[in-house]
Amino acid sequence: MKPADSTPDAATWARLSPLLDEALDLPPPERAAWLAELHLRAPQDAAQLRVLLDRHEAAGRDAFLSGSARSAWVGPAAGHRLGPWTIEAPLGEGGMASVWLARRSDGRHEGQAAIKLMHGRLHGTQATQRFEREGRILARLEHPHIARLLDAGVASDGHNGQSGQPYLVLELVRGEPIDRWCDSRRLGVQARLALFDDVLAAVAHAHTHGVIHRDLKPANILVDDSGAVKLLDFGIAKLLDDEAGAPGDAAASALTREGVRALTPEYASPEQLRGEGVTTATDVYALGVLLFQLLSGHHPTAEEGGSAAELMRSTLDTEPPRLSHAAASAAGPRKGGPASASVANQAGDAAELRGTTAARLRRSLEGDLDNILAQALRKAPAERYATVVAFADDLRRHKNHEPVRARPDTLAYRCAKFVRRRRGAVVASALIGLALAVGAIGTVSQARRAQEQALRADRERQNALVDLGHAEALSTTLAVLLGTVADKSFTPSQLLQRAETMADTEYAAEPGTRAYLQTQLSKLWGELGDNDRALALARKAQASAAGVHGTLLRTEADCMLGAMLVDRGEFVPALKLFDEALTRVRQQHAQQPELTVGCLQKRAVLHYERGRPQDALDDAQAALQALGTPRPGQMDMLLMLRGIKADALSRLGRLGLAVAEYEAVLGEVKRLGRMEQASTKTTLNQYGLALMRGGQSRKAAEAFGQSVAMSLAQGDPTLVDIPAQSNLARTLVETGRGAQALPHFEQALANAQRTGAPRMVASVAVTAGLGACDLGDLARCDSLLSLGAGHLAALLPAGNPGLAAVHVLRARLALARAAPAEAVQQAQQALALYGDKPSSAPLRVAALALLAQAQLQGGDGAASLVNAQAAVELARTTFQDFPTSAPMGRALLVLGQAQQAAGQRDAALRSGQEAQAQLDTAAGPDAPLSVQTRLWLAKL
Repeated sequence: MKPADSTPDAATWARLSPLLDEALDLPPPERAAWLAELHLRAPQDAAQLRVLLDRHEAAGRDAFLSGSARSAWVGPAAGHRLGPWTIEAPLGEGGMASVWLARRSDGRHEGQAAIKLMHGRLHGTQATQRFEREGRILARLEHPHIARLLDAGVASDGHNGQSGQPYLVLELVRGEPIDRWCDSRRLGVQARLALFDDVLAAVAHAHTHGVIHRDLKPANILVDDSGAVKLLDFGIAKLLDDEAGAPGDAAASALTREGVRALTPEYASPEQLRGEGVTTATDVYALGVLLFQLLSGHHPTAEEGGSAAELMRSTLDTEPPRLSHAAASAAGPRKGGPASASVANQAGDAAELRGTTAARLRRSLEGDLDNILAQALRKAPAERYATVVAFADDLRRHKNHEPVRARPDTLAYRCAKFVRRRRGAVVASALIGLALAVGAIGTVSQARRAQEQALRADRERQNALVDLGHAEALSTTLAVLLGTVADKSFTPSQLLQRAETMADTEYAAEPGTRAYLQTQLSKLWGELGDNDRALALARKAQASAAGVHGTLLRTEADCMLGAMLVDRGEFVPALKLFDEALTRVRQQHAQQPELTVGCLQKRAVLHYERGRPQDALDDAQAALQALGTPRPGQMDMLLMLRGIKADALSRLGRLGLAVAEYEAVLGEVKRLGRMEQASTKTTLNQYGLALMRGGQSRKAAEAFGQSVAMSLAQGDPTLVDIPAQSNLARTLVETGRGAQALPHFEQALANAQRTGAPRMVASVAVTAGLGACDLGDLARCDSLLSLGAGHLAALLPAGNPGLAAVHVLRARLALARAAPAEAVQQAQQALALYGDKPSSAPLRVAALALLAQAQLQGGDGAASLVNAQAAVELARTTFQDFPTSAPMGRALLVLGQAQQAAGQRDAALRSGQEAQAQLDTAAGPDAPLSVQTRLWLAKL
């Protein structure tokens, strides 16, 4: 096809667009010489550019008269073709372009899309170039919350042969603007923040690819029925590298300056309105306006009903109110109307749309959110969050009750957040007092009032873990510290060191009180990140408590020290501490089983880390029983224990129970609005592993994909969990999405090698090698096999089960190279290493099927039939909790092939049909094994 007749695809358009910018910036005489020089280097690009430039010049000659429409083709009709797409119906229209529903109609693929077509009256103006630049921008972006560019081209006039408008083919997004979606469902503050986090992730992705959106508003952020966010319309976006000396600087700068005038005043930043340069902080401001409205129902500076000029003036001159104050007054007085009781009504309406009352809404927005929004909406760009990632991080910190960066990082503030996470009244009194000592409350009398409140709380607690004497000792210590530092500035570390000295000297003769103080100080050192000092204080607290008659202080000190030793890999002394502490509690406090919960949880972690999943499961279940029905403040403990239980079940090979437990944990995490926490990624990874072991390839790919997406949303691919990304790639291959898998394999391997951890490199290399074999890249498979085998041989002794994966990969490679004898030998070695432990059963199923396949290839049909039947029988037992599984499907396929070789056609047909059903459901109809089974059955 000649270049003049072709429609550039997205990749070609991304390559040609900067060249077109450069050409358009040159005077016509210089442009001809430039094209001639380009033709020597890239003749095809030069030919395509010449066509585009001819269209540009033709459009200029055919310029429309003022006030009249172009005579050229101005819009499609239903049934009109644009490349492989057929127009079906209009979706919407803006000042620069119209958007149409289209369907793929070339027979290669099926599906719908949204086609954005520039208005014909703008053809040949700067709007054309800006439209083309939008395509170049979108070609850079690939994110789950950004509408994807599927194709791009230039529409030819179907009526008179003239050149037409450029068009973009975009992912079809059906949804509502984010503000309307939230209000119609009466979403609360936390649910709105969770949705907004997806918006931040999308914008952060654009920024990391050098793109500033510049027109963030609800109309450009849609939410579909499933709650998925999609960011649209990069029509006036700015490329950061426009200022980096790229070709076409002048043309690019002109376009971005033109883009400054194409803005939405309600969401424009002060610097945009002043015509100044824009940065990532410009998008931060628009996001601040959007979040302010989502949470309060009120624009941060504008009065309702004001003109555009008044709105812009308020953006430049009016300081936003506190978010919580805006929510209390809702939209404020309407323009031209009195401030009356309607204000309260409006506040009530805003709260009702957020599923709460006005008073509760105000309280939920006070504090951190007030400060976060204040920083995002600063007039000066340098005073806002420097990046969207920093904005998102502060919102995450607020949700997790951690200190946010939008206010001074005082110890008083850090302590208050710490107390919210750990609700103990006595610890609260310690933290409040320490905060006072730094100077948050500058007088001893104020400190004593705060301490008296803490003491009253202690007296009211029926299940207090310390007596009043300890709390009084703490109060005395804090009062002395306050008296000595009231007029001085001390760091938190200096203050804790002074408190340590007082604990040692003032209470030398009272080991119980000293142990109590040292325990609290150890926790504070850990909170400040000084783990060595925390461990030293924990050892001192444990030594002090050893001479105490009661068991509670000794239990707390022993278990706290044990947990710190587990973190350092010192399992034997840690286990001794846990065992002794739990024995004492059972003997002396049998009627208070809840006292053992924390210690049981810590010991369960130790067992799991040591490779004793049954012991870990026993401790987790005992702790859950002791916990009973958790109070709101105990939800973290509940989720932690259920996670340990699921991990242990998975390690024990009880995969159905493990998957059910993981799903229950993730369901509760989602209900609590905590899906964005780092711990959720870990749970998703473990859930994915259990699904993968259970042969649920499709569901496993979804779990790993969600975990990886959460990491990639942070904008740094090096932050992705390496095993999760490697396993995601593996399950993508298994489900027939090899092209998507390859970048993940490469990134996981690069990240693993960057860590310098041999075992991690080996694990990823072997997994990637299996994927390469499945995709037919045997040279790459062999290379990865050598890398993984070399590392594992240096790490593991002969006979270690961890080496079995290498033998499986060698067997797979030998099969692919038609070397059945070697494949048989390697599969047998893998089976010998796996042994007969229940946890290795899924791996033995795969190895038995592999052995049978190798024997069949080598002509030993009888042995193949025996081992294939053994694989199917073991699979029926191993995967009995799942209706279908990919390993079962593989084993049935091999069995059917062995039965066919033995002349058992009817049995082979039954095995093949069952294999097809198993594989289509568990791995998907496009999975390589599903396709292989379908082809084999067609020939049977």
